[in-house]
Amino acid sequence: MKIEEIFNKIDELFQQGKVEEAEMYMDTTLAEAEAEGDFSACVALYNELAGYCRVSGNKEKCFDMLQKALAVQENEGLGDTISYATTLLNKATACAAFDINDEAFALYKKVEAMYEKLIDKDDFRVASLYNNMSSVLLKSGDLTKGIDYLEKSKDILEKLTDSQVETATCNTNIALLKTAEGRFEEAEDNLQAAYDFFAGLPNHDVHFDSTLAAFGNLRYRQKRFEEAAGYFAEAAANIEKAFGKNYNYAAVCHNCALSWEAAGNSEKADEYEKMAEEGRK
Repeated sequence: MKIEEIFNKIDELFQQGKVEEAEMYMDTTLAEAEAEGDFSACVALYNELAGYCRVSGNKEKCFDMLQKALAVQENEGLGDTISYATTLLNKATACAAFDINDEAFALYKKVEAMYEKLIDKDDFRVASLYNNMSSVLLKSGDLTKGIDYLEKSKDILEKLTDSQVETATCNTNIALLKTAEGRFEEAEDNLQAAYDFFAGLPNHDVHFDSTLAAFGNLRYRQKRFEEAAGYFAEAAANIEKAFGKNYNYAAVCHNCALSWEAAGNSEKADEYEKMAEEGRK
């Protein structure tokens, strides 16, 4: 199979907003690759589908795809390759997305050990890994280690070119840590830099929604509850437009409901909590 042509088609469908058609195309093409025994194409499509299912909130299918990818690579003797490390990374990221944080960090540590043997220490992939590890540590409450990993990530990113999206994402994560530590003014500077970058892109980037949610979190901690609700509501609208009412949508709507409740608007709080329930179904 010509995997480059397949991925060009997938990208084209997503760019046209044909999300369901893109998933159907990936499913069909994957079935063909499995029937042909094209293991390279299978692994690539398993990982691509897993990524789509992660952001669309389909937990069961996401992990099924990743487990199949790992099994194929192990059976083919590829357990010590960068391809295998990439699949482990994708599984760790999926665990983090679905709040399985201990397993996520353990998998990230395995990837870190593989990277030390397989790629340069200043490779972009190492910076990305450190950024992801920091996010998991933040959710687990280990702020000190989280900051350490983010600083490592920024050290690498500053040496690279064409890393604006990643730098903006790093700014978002730094802001989350600073918000948790009560360093609100510093957090705002980081978030504003990330916000300005993502808002200036010609097309919506899914990382922008994390920045919006982080801004909501900051405003909530500052007791500026109506503003917090506005950021959470914007993130929820973006997620619904791109992926429907899924797991991530439910989480953001719930935070919006909490913000409205704190602002004293029970009617709005009930509205967004009902929306969160729809996303959990």
